[in-house]
Amino acid sequence: MQDGSLPIASYRVVFDLERRIHRIDRFRVPLPYGLPLRSLAYALVALACILAIEHVPVVGRAPGLLPTPARLVLAPVAISYALTRLRLDGRSAHAAASCWLRYIAAPRHLVAFQPRRVRGVERLGDLAMAPNASGGAWRRGTVSGPAEVFVGVPFRRSGRGGRLILDRLDGQAAGEVVALATDERLVLR
Repeated sequence: MQDGSLPIASYRVVFDLERRIHRIDRFRVPLPYGLPLRSLAYALVALACILAIEHVPVVGRAPGLLPTPARLVLAPVAISYALTRLRLDGRSAHAAASCWLRYIAAPRHLVAFQPRRVRGVERLGDLAMAPNASGGAWRRGTVSGPAEVFVGVPFRRSGRGGRLILDRLDGQAAGEVVALATDERLVLR
């Protein structure tokens, strides 16, 4: 622009402020744009983690193999630099980590916007399935135990592990009850 104005495509860029240290007393920080406070926080947390890991019985020997300056200065600086540069979906490392921890801690299934609570097994009643008038073929499906399934047609039984597979056979109607344990599945083919 000729008049000296600067076009701004998004105000997010204007308000996305990052606190930086440019000088400490009369000492100027030798970084072109200063030291982000976030980097300093990452370095302090990394140093605290390294010092804590040294006191863990089995894993504590690994940081001890590094020379003291590399362990107490270079490693926290390298971790801090990597975490400062890391952007996941436009988020800083600590924001992405907190979102990931919230995701891990959240329930996997919700019922009526509340965590689903399993309180044992409830019997819902009998479910009758019958073929329609167009044919006598049964529908493919899976039934998870515990359950009792009454099969009113001839079938061939096969199984692998906790799976019981029923294949329909042609012939006269016959009735048999198939009982399933808690961790068994019945597959209708």
